[in-house]
Amino acid sequence: MNRFVAVCLIITILIISSCGRESRLHIEENETPEWEGKAQLIQEAIIGVGQESEEYYLGRPVGIVAHGDHIYILDNQVPILRMYDLQGNHVRDIGRIGQGPGEYQMPWSLGINSVDGTLFIREAMGGTLHEYSREGDPLGLRRPALGGASVAPTLHLKVTNTGIPYIRVSKYRRDQESKTEGYQTNYMVSVDPSGSLIDTLFVPDYLDQSYLLVAHTPEGLPISERVPFSPEQIWTMSPSGILIHGISDSYHLQLVAQDGSEQTIHREVTPVEVLPNERRWYEQRIRDSFKRFDTGWRWNAKATPTYKPYFSFIFADQNGRIWILRQGIGRFKESEDIWQNMLNFEVFEENTGRYLGEVEVPDGIMLFPEPFVLDDTFFALFSEQDGASVVKRFRLVIPQ
Repeated sequence: MNRFVAVCLIITILIISSCGRESRLHIEENETPEWEGKAQLIQEAIIGVGQESEEYYLGRPVGIVAHGDHIYILDNQVPILRMYDLQGNHVRDIGRIGQGPGEYQMPWSLGINSVDGTLFIREAMGGTLHEYSREGDPLGLRRPALGGASVAPTLHLKVTNTGIPYIRVSKYRRDQESKTEGYQTNYMVSVDPSGSLIDTLFVPDYLDQSYLLVAHTPEGLPISERVPFSPEQIWTMSPSGILIHGISDSYHLQLVAQDGSEQTIHREVTPVEVLPNERRWYEQRIRDSFKRFDTGWRWNAKATPTYKPYFSFIFADQNGRIWILRQGIGRFKESEDIWQNMLNFEVFEENTGRYLGEVEVPDGIMLFPEPFVLDDTFFALFSEQDGASVVKRFRLVIPQ
C-alpha cells in the first residue's frame, strides 16, 4: 500500500471521514500560475537593530502576529509580549512574568484572531492560554482539561478566524500486542473559555525509522539525527481550521476540513538533485559529530536520498493562501564553509487549490516562529550576520 493511501485510511478511521468525499486537484509543472511572474518581498521596516533601548533587543522570539497598525512579538527569553507600530516603534509591553492577572510564567507561543485582534499566549507547562485584547488588556485564562494528555513541547498554537484557539497535545496509547505504553498520537485540540476541549483534529504521524541515524555516548545514552534530505511529515493548520499535511517524498498535500471533507493538491514537478559534494558535506558533518561520542561509529541508516524533499515547510496565511517552501539547487558558501539552498515559496489558494505562483525567499529568514502574512504584508524573523535576531516587515509585490 502506498503512503498516500495509508494516510488516507488512517484519517478515515480516526477523523471519521470518507475517502469518497475527497476531491483531487492535479497541477502540472508547466501549468501557468495566476500571477504573471515571481512575486517579490520588498522590505519596509525592521525591529531589532539601530536602537539601544531594551525594547528593541530580541532575545528568543517565539511568536510574531499583526493586526491593524500593530505588530506583536513574543520573546520568551525576557519573557515579554511587546507591541510595535508598523514602522517598528515600540508602543507598549503586554503582561509580565508573574502569577497575577495578565501575567505569565513561561510563554511558549503566540496566536491571534485576525478578525478582532484578540491575542492568545500559550504557556509551556500545561498549555494554559492567556487571552488579551488587541490593545493588550487581559481578558482571562483558559486552562485546558487534558485528561491525561500532555502538551507537546512545540510552538503549535493556532487560532481560527472565528476566535477558537487550538493547541497541540500528545497522548500515549497502549500497544495491544506488547502490552506496553509508548505509542504517541498527536492532536490539535480547541479549548473553550472553561477549559473544555470542544474539538479534536488528528495529526497524522510519519517517522521512517530506517532514515534515523543513532549513536551512543560513553555512558550509553542514545543520540540520533535524521539522514540529510530524508522524507518527513510536514503539516500546519490554517486560520480556517483546515489541517494541511503531506509526506515530503512526493508533492502531495492533504487538506482535511473540520467537517471531515478532504481534498488533495498534487503537483507534478521535477525533483531537485542533491549534488555529490553537497551530499558528502552533510554526511561528513554527521560523522564528525557522532564520532566525538563513539570513535568507531559507522553509518547505520539508509543512504542519503538522491533528490531533495519536494517541500520542507508549510504555513497558511490569514487570507486563505497556503505557502509551501521548496529547496532549490545547493550552493557552497566558501567564506562560511557551509552549503546553502536557494529557496522559493510556492503559493496556492486554500479553497480551490489553484496555483498562484512563486515568491522569492529573502536571505536569512527563520521559519520558527513561522512567518505571518496578512493581505500583502509579510512578517518574519531573520538572523543577521552577527547573529542578532530581527523581525522584518515586507510588502508582497505581485507582478501584474
